[in-house]
Amino acid sequence: MNRELGLPWAGKGELFCRVWAPETPRGAVAIVHGYGEHSGRYRDFSAWLSERGWLVAACDLPGHGNSPGRRGHIRSFFDYLAAVDALLAEVRRAVPALVFLLGHSLGGLIAARYLEQGPQAVAG
Repeated sequence: MNRELGLPWAGKGELFCRVWAPETPRGAVAIVHGYGEHSGRYRDFSAWLSERGWLVAACDLPGHGNSPGRRGHIRSFFDYLAAVDALLAEVRRAVPALVFLLGHSLGGLIAARYLEQGPQAVAG
């Protein structure tokens, strides 16, 4: 992992994020974890992708990992969608062209729901 950062989102504080970045990224992968998980679970996979030229960013969803909020609780599913929006905005600042969204378990549901709003947000 290259760095950790606090990512402002929806005026609700900062999400804890991890970024793995090669010197010259060929594209980017934004990872959305599952329920009860955190971005650190993807450390090895993210390092592997980064070694192959991909910038990888993953944040702890609200109420998960090192992000604020009551554990496993959100007021609205839109809180998750706002978190993905903030994550993708951060990724696009580094790699504007080729961005992929990867979701696992609950993260897959969040990613699918996010893409229903506008699939043009990512390449795949």
